[in-house]
Amino acid sequence: MRGKIKTLMLIGAVLASCGGGDLSGLYYLSPEEEESVLFVREEEKLARDVYLSMESLYYLQTQTFTNISLSEQNHMDSVLALIEKYQLEDPVAQTGDTQGVFVNPELQSMYDQLTSCGSMSLENALLVGAYIEELDIIDLTLRLQNTDNPDVRRVFTNLRKGSYNHLVAFAYSYELATGITYTPQILCQEDYDRVIQTYLSGGDLTTLEPLCDYTNVSLNFLCPTW
Repeated sequence: MRGKIKTLMLIGAVLASCGGGDLSGLYYLSPEEEESVLFVREEEKLARDVYLSMESLYYLQTQTFTNISLSEQNHMDSVLALIEKYQLEDPVAQTGDTQGVFVNPELQSMYDQLTSCGSMSLENALLVGAYIEELDIIDLTLRLQNTDNPDVRRVFTNLRKGSYNHLVAFAYSYELATGITYTPQILCQEDYDRVIQTYLSGGDLTTLEPLCDYTNVSLNFLCPTW
């Protein structure tokens, strides 16, 4: 951290939500950090909305999408706490929180592509879920490298921990459904293995930092054909 954080004021109320933590102090928020908060708000909505779509198709075959979509709502709420605290304009409110509708055109395109692929089969849907979680892990890691704000760091770190857990759940569900060992789609094998090992050993995923460099890694999703 670069040590430039300035405390502007203190407020008495504690804003707490799943993944959010204590947001009782108000700190400096740079334009780049504002952009990150607003993007991640819709990024978490992308995950929730895709999982809700998959839940409607496969609820009789797996509870994975049901459980994780509820968790994604909590993640959205924790980012909303940041937006409200720093008085930013909520992109989700601009769309009325309509499922599958996004202000960010990149996320809109991703939603359309991922739901189309996931609707083909349960196997595809589980791969879509794992891809989203890997993408979130990488995106949050890169954004954490460029923020000093304690509130943002706290929320993003806990969101990444949630994505680690969700990735494990999707990988397990995929292996259960197909009998095929899950292979990471964006994360390097070493980082994926560390996630699994830390999870299985009961280690602290909050402090788990990816080791590979993802600065120039292609994040494109390739829909599998069976």
